[in-house]
Amino acid sequence: MAPEIVETEFLVLRKTPYSNTSLVIAGLAPDRGQVHLLVRGARRFGKRRFPVVDLFRVLRIQYRPSRAGLASLRSAELKEDFSAISRSPERFATAGSLARFALDNTHQGLASPLFFSAFRNALRRLAETGPSVSTAADHALMDGVVVCVLLVFLAEHGLLPDGADPEKATRQNLLLDAALGSGSLPTLPAERWRALREWCGALARYAGCSGLDSRGSD
Repeated sequence: MAPEIVETEFLVLRKTPYSNTSLVIAGLAPDRGQVHLLVRGARRFGKRRFPVVDLFRVLRIQYRPSRAGLASLRSAELKEDFSAISRSPERFATAGSLARFALDNTHQGLASPLFFSAFRNALRRLAETGPSVSTAADHALMDGVVVCVLLVFLAEHGLLPDGADPEKATRQNLLLDAALGSGSLPTLPAERWRALREWCGALARYAGCSGLDSRGSD
């Protein structure tokens, strides 16, 4: 019996050319974890074709899982487009770093709905209109979204250290709420966000995570 058709949301994190006309895409689905799909004909362009499948977009997709080889995408509807991130090379690099982290540390079939939500909210923040030149506030924003995504990943996988200090636990919960969209990013100095990013990165590496880039020359 053929597998049932899966319908889910999907965040595109990587595109790889396949043959002259097709793509292989990789990304996250909240209820399926990491998903890889063949998109036949995606590289054909014409006046009446719209490239729905692109980086940093949330799609509503349908596909039939395959027991051998790649499953083929059957349909895709655009839900959210965060391509405005590309207007800032530094914000785009931050999104790319998070995408590599996600693809290196998530797994097919392992649902990660909180991580998916945090990543989506991070892209929303990065896609917001920013300054035309790099500023301390912009760097704080980029560090803040990385902190939020990493914290949610660590929390969802049981990798955060137990917080015996109630004050620290409260601050951590505020960051988790902001990551999941139920609060705004706290207003912190840029150097504080930088220190938090380094702390979260150290926790992730200690837990065996890979693919995490640091900002700047570190």
